Amino acid sequence: MKTKLRNINQASRIRPARSKKEGIVFCLLSTFLLLSLLISPAAAAVEWKISPSCTTVGDTLKIKGTASPGEKIKAEVSFEEKIPVCGSRYQYLLENIKVPEGKDNLFTVRADGVENLHVGVKKVIWFNLNSEASNGVATISQSHVPPLTYKILIDGDALSKKSYVCLRVTASQTLKADSKGKFEYSYDTSSMPAGKFNIKIGNVEKTVELKSKEQKKPVAAFSACPSSGKVPLKVQFTDKSTGSPTSWKWNFGDGTYSTAKNPVHTYNKSGRYTVTLKVKNANGMDTETKFKHIIVSKK
Repeated sequence: MKTKLRNINQASRIRPARSKKEGIVFCLLSTFLLLSLLISPAAAAVEWKISPSCTTVGDTLKIKGTASPGEKIKAEVSFEEKIPVCGSRYQYLLENIKVPEGKDNLFTVRADGVENLHVGVKKVIWFNLNSEASNGVATISQSHVPPLTYKILIDGDALSKKSYVCLRVTASQTLKADSKGKFEYSYDTSSMPAGKFNIKIGNVEKTVELKSKEQKKPVAAFSACPSSGKVPLKVQFTDKSTGSPTSWKWNFGDGTYSTAKNPVHTYNKSGRYTVTLKVKNANGMDTETKFKHIIVSKK
């Protein structure tokens, strides 16, 4: 008896058998990967607090926080100032600025509304940095700044028709959490100007108001630029008062007034004008009057 053979390719239906040893190894690897995903801790969120809660110039700011063990965290301190423009120029002086300990100290100045930016830094001699603006914005950065005390002069040319320039000054360095995930940072504020500061550590940002060392009755003072010229004369008035006034009242001598801190006023008639500034804070008030201070001549 003859058996008829079929031409069927059985190989396509057969899957190679996995050895028992390979199966065990595969199972162990899968289990290990699954456990790693389940038990691996996520990076700890950076948390921190600052003391004292009410800060005065001269206090030492103390920051304590937590992060992942051994994590490096970027810390930034920044503030902004509106600088009046006089004769197309702007200028801002910072004296006795103390740079804290750290090998990666970074100092950055950004100016908005300018043609250019100059930063002069003095320890023993002046060291100058310059930058041309792009679309009215100029930035200068200096890394690896030694932990010393400096005098810093920021100035340059403003864009035409600008009455003020916005400056943003930022200092940063890297902190490192210890083996338990804790970090500390302290800074002496005796050389810092009073005002509001932004402190950013990791992704957490807070605003701190640094109050003047002596909250007392203000002493009124001001300057005017230019103080003479032809009609119409546009004058930038700048408050120079001490004692941290909280309100201002200007009398320009031509029947007009302003409550701005640093107003710009245009005189449209010739004459000699007496200007008065009255300033107030919670502790009192003071007035300065400059007689016939603004001289406006005919065209």
